[in-house]
Amino acid sequence: MPTSRNEKIRSMTLIAMLTAMGVVLWIIKIPIPNVQPVTDMVMIITLVMGVGFGFTLAVLTNKASVKRINQRLQFARQLKLGPNYQQSIYDLSTANQRYYEQAISLIKTNYGGMTKYIHDVLQVSDSMVEQLRYRYLQ
Repeated sequence: MPTSRNEKIRSMTLIAMLTAMGVVLWIIKIPIPNVQPVTDMVMIITLVMGVGFGFTLAVLTNKASVKRINQRLQFARQLKLGPNYQQSIYDLSTANQRYYEQAISLIKTNYGGMTKYIHDVLQVSDSMVEQLRYRYLQ
């Protein structure tokens, strides 16, 4: 955790910028199959900055997307989709620490940990991780 005033300001600025970027990514949606840019961003940030920072980013990004979530729910109601479908929209669109912990657990089980997932699945190299650490933690 940041200790000096400047580190705290830098950390708050970074989380604000990443949250804004996450909200924009929610809105524009990248048309690449099986790519969830906000999820990938949160996973990379979790690796580089730690679980607390990653979870904070996930919560803030999702809280800023409340209007979009409500629009999706309203659309599902108009289509007369069932309550289970509507609940799944809500569940998949919000940050819940249990879901986050489950995702981390599955990544550990299926890929051998977050580092291997970031490297093998997201194809983020060690040098890229070091560049991110240098840029945002120095």
